[in-house]
Order: sequence, then structure tokens, then C-alpha cells
Amino acid sequence: MTSKPEEVPLTHMNSKGDFLYISEEKEGVIDVKKSPDSSEKKLFAIISWKLGVTVLAVVVTVVFSVVLYRFVKHQEDAGVRINLAGRQRMLTNRMMKKSLIHKYRAGETRDVSRSVKVFDLTQKALLSGGAAPMDLGMSQFRNIPMAVDKEVIARLRDVAVMWVPFREKLERFIATGDGASLKYLIDKNDLLVAEIDSAVHALQDESERYNRIIRIMVTMAAVTVLGVLMLFLIINLKKLRKAAERINELEKMLPICSSCKKIRIDNERPWDPSAWIPVEEYLNNEGATAVTHGICPDCARELYPEQYRSVMERKKNENDTP
Repeated sequence: MTSKPEEVPLTHMNSKGDFLYISEEKEGVIDVKKSPDSSEKKLFAIISWKLGVTVLAVVVTVVFSVVLYRFVKHQEDAGVRINLAGRQRMLTNRMMKKSLIHKYRAGETRDVSRSVKVFDLTQKALLSGGAAPMDLGMSQFRNIPMAVDKEVIARLRDVAVMWVPFREKLERFIATGDGASLKYLIDKNDLLVAEIDSAVHALQDESERYNRIIRIMVTMAAVTVLGVLMLFLIINLKKLRKAAERINELEKMLPICSSCKKIRIDNERPWDPSAWIPVEEYLNNEGATAVTHGICPDCARELYPEQYRSVMERKKNENDTP
């Protein structure tokens, strides 16, 4: 039993410079194949380049979209955090106002307790992330991310440090009417509001930095898209220029019948006899050359052999005469 012949390596080259190899042998017939020619290699390179550019464009677009979404989402959360931080200032003044009203006219303290709880939950959410009440009645909550900017964290911690003793004095005054606690609240209220203002400004600065980054990203994306469009436009213009040059070359070619030598004037209807005219008519129609008729020696010898011989003998005698 004969074994299947092994594949022969590329060792032979034909007259065109193509390497040949024997792929397999079936029933005594040798299947000879040639390696890809230059046009096939060029086509493969073009396809590979276009595929690579397409994949790269898709990857860049996806990455850019994800990053841009994260920045936009951060800005959306930043707007909520700035509003909540601004509300903290309002709550501080509200609690101080209610406390003073309570001193001179004992009344309902539930509103103060609710404001303290809203302030507490909001402060924790701003610093560590989590659910923050969106209204004073605490009927709606929203999850916000924890602070990551160092300046924002520092300012929020300063607020938290001042808020803890402020809340204790506030609760003690509401419960007992302690005068020392009230004095502490009056002395520290403006300082607490100032710290809250610093936190709001830090949040605004962070938001503005992210806005600048988003503007830069959008500008870069617009420039990139414009650059790609310009590149494609340049490539297409080059193709159009080459096509126009090719058309000009083709227009310079004169279609002529290989048998009767008529000229084709209508390339859209080459089968129509009226699309073909004699050379003389074509030249007259062009107007560039005036046509006159004569006869060449070859045609004279073929059509008028006797007259041709007579003329040639006479010419020969004239040349021989001294």
C-alpha cells in the first residue's frame, strides 16, 4: 500500500516569477498551484487595512462613548450635590431661626428635629455617598456617589467637624432651653454657614473642571471626525482626479474599425451602423483638417497595375536621363 506523497516545498519558479508547489497527488494527476500574485496581495493588504481601521474606529468610538457617558453622569450627580450642599446652608439658618422662635415663644419643635435629620443624612451622603433626601419631608431619596476630590472631601469634613457639636447644642437647647447652648449656636452659626459655603464652592470648582474636560473631549471628537472626513475627502478627490485623467485618456483614443477603417462616433450604440462614419467625414466634421483624396503606391499597384508600371517606368527613365 503506497503512502500519500508529502507536500513539496516551494522550490520551483515559472517564467512569470511565480513560485509553484505540488499540493497533492490524486490518481496520477499532480495539482500544481501558484502563490498569490501581486494584485491579490495588494487586494488582501487593502482589505486588511480597511478592516483594521474599521475595528480601531469602533473601539475608539466605544471607549470614547463610555468615558463621555461617565463624565456626563458625574456632572449630573455634581449638580445634585451642589444643590444639596446649598440646601445645607438654608437648613442651618432655618434651624437657627426656629430655635430663636422657640426661645421667645415655646412651640412645636418637630420641624427643628426634622431639619436636623435631613441635614445629617445629606451630610453623610455628600461625604460618603448613599441615599440623600431630596425634600424636607423625606418622601424622596436619591443615591449620590461618594466624594472623590481631595478639596471637596476636606471641606465636607470641616463641615462635619463643626456640625457634630452644633447639633448637640441645638438638641440640648430645644430639650432644656439651656442659655449656654443658645449662645454657642449664635456664635457658631455664621462659622458653620461659612464652612458650608466653602464646601459649595469646592463642589462648583470640581464641576467646572469636569466641564472643561468634557468640552476638551467634545472638541477633540469634533476635530477627529473632521479630520477623518477631510482624509476621506482627499482620498476620494485623488480617486476622482485619477478617474478624470483616465476618462481624458480614453477620450483621446479614436475607435476605428480594423477592417474598413470607419470611425465610431457614438460609443453608446456601437452596434448601430449609423454610429460609424468614414475617416474623411470624421475629419471634416471635426473641422481641424481639410481632406483631399489621392492614391498611395501600394493601392495604385493593386488597383491599376498597368498604369502603375507605366508610371514607374517613366519615372525610372527620367531618373536615368543625364
